[in-house]
Amino acid sequence: MNPNRLNIVLGLLLLAALVFGVHQTLTVKRLKSMAAYGQSRGILIGGKESPALSLSGAPTISAGNSPNPGSAEQDGPSENTPEVKTRPEQKGAETSGRPEVTDADGKTGNSPGSPIAVSIGRDGKLRTGIPPWTGSGASPSRRATQRKGQDTAARQPKERDSREVPDAAKSRELLNLAQEMMQQGRYDVAEEKLAQSLEEDETNRMAWQQLARLQHKQGLTEAEINTYFDWMEASPGDATPYYQLASTYARQGQDTEARYYLGEYEALSGSQTHTFSQAAAVYRQLEDRSEEGRVLSQWLATTPESVDARQAWADYNRRLGGYDVALTQYQQLASLMPNNPRLYQQIGDVYRQLGDYGQAQLQYENALSLRPTDTGILGRLADLNYQNGDLNGALAAYNEIIVLEPGSNAAERAQRRVISIEEHLQHAGTYPAN
Repeated sequence: MNPNRLNIVLGLLLLAALVFGVHQTLTVKRLKSMAAYGQSRGILIGGKESPALSLSGAPTISAGNSPNPGSAEQDGPSENTPEVKTRPEQKGAETSGRPEVTDADGKTGNSPGSPIAVSIGRDGKLRTGIPPWTGSGASPSRRATQRKGQDTAARQPKERDSREVPDAAKSRELLNLAQEMMQQGRYDVAEEKLAQSLEEDETNRMAWQQLARLQHKQGLTEAEINTYFDWMEASPGDATPYYQLASTYARQGQDTEARYYLGEYEALSGSQTHTFSQAAAVYRQLEDRSEEGRVLSQWLATTPESVDARQAWADYNRRLGGYDVALTQYQQLASLMPNNPRLYQQIGDVYRQLGDYGQAQLQYENALSLRPTDTGILGRLADLNYQNGDLNGALAAYNEIIVLEPGSNAAERAQRRVISIEEHLQHAGTYPAN
């Protein structure tokens, strides 16, 4: 053989041996790194557990590597990929295909804090994932709230040992301090104090209300909703958080949720007087007129002597065009409260809707006799006179509004009407030109 050709062949063989050696070295290092990772996480690699790990008593994590990790049999390992086997677990884990964490007490569950979903891909890389929580109890992120992208779970009230006695006095003291911080605009400190107040006494309704109000003020709707849920858990018999949650969902346009919690609120509250007005307000917000009417009629039937119930029922019928019912209710209220100018104004409004302008004017004048400087009533009387063609009467009423509230929106509107009336009278020759 030619010496030059022989040298070339020997050189290629030497280069191949060098490359193979480097490859083997890197493979060994990678396997050692994976073995160390498996020992630190309690992963069974190659069907064996680290002796040091087994003696330590640390929790063991088992993870599937096949496309069907819940199956009882595993395919054999490939030539280049170390095998990751699953240890026999509970039946639930087998059927779900999710790995579990077993702690020192023998409890199992998917821990969101541990890299337990482990697999080795065809490229030889170790991959981990965090499956959803399936253990007993609420999700660990249940109380977490977001404050402009920052986790504020630390400011949520912590769970109290059932054996501890609530300290109502300390809870009130912390609540008062939180209210002072809110007045100073120190919202972070206020939220911390409110959480501490609830740690001392989780039945402190005012603390729950202030915490939700603070979150609402800052636009933290998700945190506000979580607070109502926590309030429900802490005080199962308290209907208030159900109403607040229904109102919040209605404000967000989530009608289905709002109706559900509003129904729960009504069921928990029974026939308490305040329930009717609050429930009716939410139904009105949802634009559900039939349910609003149902609640208001029940309120009046339950407490026929209630002035508020009669007033609400009258207002509801007037809005929906039930003028006869509204007029009857307003007149009954006026007989009970003859010195209330607002009732005469409302009676006048109904007569005006019915087209009885003479009665409407009489009622407005009755209202003004009780409150002469009320520009709202004056404006109604002026508009009615203008509508009836009594331009001089309208002009006098508009000018009185301008004198009583100069610079106000009502005065500006009155001024425009005065100008229009004066121009009309000048053209008609019944008003002297300036």
